[in-house]
Amino acid sequence: MELENPKKSGFFVAGITGLGPPKADINTTRRAGSDGSVHNSSKVESRNIVITLMYYEDNVAGTDGVSLDVEQLRHKTYELFPIKRQVTLHFNTDRRKASITGYVESNEISFFTNMEGSQISIICNDPWFISEDSGVTNLKLVNVEPLFQFPVSFTPYGGTVTFSRKKRAIRGTIPYYGDLETGLTMTIDCMSNTGDIRLSNDTFSEEMTILSANVKKLTGSYISAGDRIIVTTHTGQKTAKLFRGSSAYNIIAAVNKRSKWLKVYSGDNRLSAIPTTGRVEVSLDLTVLYEGL
Repeated sequence: MELENPKKSGFFVAGITGLGPPKADINTTRRAGSDGSVHNSSKVESRNIVITLMYYEDNVAGTDGVSLDVEQLRHKTYELFPIKRQVTLHFNTDRRKASITGYVESNEISFFTNMEGSQISIICNDPWFISEDSGVTNLKLVNVEPLFQFPVSFTPYGGTVTFSRKKRAIRGTIPYYGDLETGLTMTIDCMSNTGDIRLSNDTFSEEMTILSANVKKLTGSYISAGDRIIVTTHTGQKTAKLFRGSSAYNIIAAVNKRSKWLKVYSGDNRLSAIPTTGRVEVSLDLTVLYEGL
């Protein structure tokens, strides 16, 4: 439902809180015998968005453009914001278009007032806004090195000119415009039998490796031609799966224990995928996250 048109929706927005950066919980320990404290950890709590809606009687919110009275509008909020149910809010500003999902905590009604309305509280467990402009970005790492350039010199007795060549290592630079780091989903298509696969964010010195020997322990064979591996590095959603024919395997145990699950940070990120043997193709999906609107 669109809340930006009061006549159409039957509501006008009197105020919204909780759209800026959420509050961080900083855990510290006081120093003994000296000033200040020692930082232990930091984390961001859930976001609480509170929407204040006033009922707009001069509306066409009913079926076939029929006007709804105050009681009908009140009941409509029960349908739109059912208690303890999940809802998704979409926001469109001059610079950003983003969404966030949460659970309805309360719907407080201001009964017996001159201007009746609702105050709706929504708890968002994941406190970050997801960009809808650039939403999920799909990119592909390439293993083709361009070699052809001008000026070109040909020999009088023939010869060849090399336009490009394929390399085992594949690389690509991802420009990321979000406010904070985000995980990504990497789809690795194995074009031949493949050894260990090293994935890295070279810009920020993060690296993770999928060990082919461990894949054999989990699936019965090494990484093979035709395998598809999907690795997700989002916080709280880390997975590694291998798809072979009609079978799917959980291969998270094949990820080297010393690995650091890759993230993408604000600015340019140079990513690479390097198999010890064989050839792979890699595509990336990432979600742009905002601290606030």
